[in-house]
Amino acid sequence: LLIVVERHLRAMDVPLNLLRLEERPEGVSITPLRYLGNETWRRVNMAVRTLGGSWIRGERRWIIGYMRPPRVALRYWWSKDRRRILKSISSKAASKMHLSTSRAVRDVIPILRVIFQSDPEMAEGIAEWLELSRDEAEWLSKS
Repeated sequence: LLIVVERHLRAMDVPLNLLRLEERPEGVSITPLRYLGNETWRRVNMAVRTLGGSWIRGERRWIIGYMRPPRVALRYWWSKDRRRILKSISSKAASKMHLSTSRAVRDVIPILRVIFQSDPEMAEGIAEWLELSRDEAEWLSKS
């Protein structure tokens, strides 16, 4: 991260001899060594903020925190897959039972989950009646 910060500051024409860059456990710390002047301050501030840094007033320095790989995207993908299966099951149940899909999600799916987890024979008959795919039946049988 320190190398990336140095490259970015050089690209913004910031004189590195006016700053002290150091790696810390919380990220890269950038401390001005003396008064920078308005124009240099503006360039440093813009460069640091584009990298996700912030000024810590009491300590008179910028800090750019370390970034973890985004697991959020993976969670969204898992959630989307679960919601897709839920929507598919609820639409099939709603059409067979003459309900709305939201009512099927609220009232029918919890009962189907209990049946699929406790009684495999009945679950097989329901899956056949609702024309559920293997993924949908597995989703209902998982807790």
